[in-house]
Amino acid sequence: MKKGWIIALCVLLVLGAGAGYGYYRLHGAAQEAEQTQTALYEQYQTMLKNAEQTTLTVTENGETTGTYTLSQMGLLEPTQQAISAGFTADERMDPAVFAQKSMADKLQWRSQAHTQPGPVRVDTVRYTDEAVVSDLEALSRHPAQDAYMTFADEKFCVVDEVPGNELQLEPVRAALREAASGLTVDAGGAQNVSFELTSVPDCYAAPEITVENTSFDFDELLRQMLKDLNYTIDLNLEGQSEQEKIVTLKDKELSELLSVDKDGSVKVDEKKLDALLAGWKAIADVSNTPFILNTYVDGPKPMNFLKVDYQLDTDALSQQLQQELKKLKSKEIRAQLLLYK
Repeated sequence: MKKGWIIALCVLLVLGAGAGYGYYRLHGAAQEAEQTQTALYEQYQTMLKNAEQTTLTVTENGETTGTYTLSQMGLLEPTQQAISAGFTADERMDPAVFAQKSMADKLQWRSQAHTQPGPVRVDTVRYTDEAVVSDLEALSRHPAQDAYMTFADEKFCVVDEVPGNELQLEPVRAALREAASGLTVDAGGAQNVSFELTSVPDCYAAPEITVENTSFDFDELLRQMLKDLNYTIDLNLEGQSEQEKIVTLKDKELSELLSVDKDGSVKVDEKKLDALLAGWKAIADVSNTPFILNTYVDGPKPMNFLKVDYQLDTDALSQQLQQELKKLKSKEIRAQLLLYK
């Protein structure tokens, strides 16, 4: 009888020890579940925080124009929702609340597969670039200048186009969206990505007229300028004002005299000019006329007792006209008449 009690007691002790060991193992597993859940919760919270601190820095020619959070670009809430969707409800649960679960629930949760957090790409469903574009447009901007023809220093030339920095919003916005959509959030730390505006092809409005895409016609510009020119040549002797001795060169006559040389300078047709001068000489020359004396008090005064001849100095007038015509500026010219006894 006594021996039977001893055997029974031993059995009970063995069973108790086994139950205690089993409970110890289960309790340890439940604690591991809590630790795993806490680690996942912390990763989840870290990713949410990193999403808030993730930014896109926009630069133009290396100068920062602004730094923008996901919130400013309409990306934060959808991205945080995407982060949350990557974790189960229990993984997102406050560890203090999870700790209140029963051991059976913890053990069951422990037996399940758990999230392996990785990078989450931002969700662009509510993307907006208004803040970025507003800051870019607020900067000082100047339009591009087209190439054009001009006349300077007695030569026609082409002034090259000058680039501007007015924005081409369509390619800029497309590139901004692409840069923003490439942002990711993970548990490693907040991301900051730089976006250089000038890396976008055609980010600025280009000149419409360039040296490469346009053929410039100097002769056409010359013809346009001649319409506004008027050269008056006075062939009178000093002190005289006969209207028939005042000749003019206007558009029609000038277009026959002038052309543009290969180097852009104005070229005068000397043969045609000589023909004009010959006609003017016939008008200007006078014979057996009183000598004109230039007096200090009364100015030019004819001396009737002294008869002389005056002839147009065609060489001097030709040289003077060629100089003035090449400037393409209206001019009043008094011709010089040479005295012949």
